[in-house]
Amino acid sequence: MKSKEVLFDSEWLEQLHQSTCDKCRDVMTKKNSDYANPDHSQNVFANFEASRVFNIHPVMGLLLRVQDKLKRIESFVEKGSLAVNEESWADACDDVVNYMILCKGLLLKESLGVKSDD
Repeated sequence: MKSKEVLFDSEWLEQLHQSTCDKCRDVMTKKNSDYANPDHSQNVFANFEASRVFNIHPVMGLLLRVQDKLKRIESFVEKGSLAVNEESWADACDDVVNYMILCKGLLLKESLGVKSDD
């Protein structure tokens, strides 16, 4: 389908939202198995909470990673292409979505006073 034939309306946006969320969930599930504890029942935030070793709040450490993704998107906007083809601007957008979900989880955990066992 040619882009000029696409109707960029609320239905299209809702479909984009759904497909993005589905993809992000799949990516988070796969990456969580790489970064979190092998049985996934432990602390899913351990990778981010490790930033406390450097006296950096886990959310601030996470936001630094988000900044990398935002700079990648900015670079694409400015140059029209990316030097590293393995990660597209769309991948960077999806990563930002996942980081914000992780951020929300970290802040919720903290607001409830749940301490890490690490």
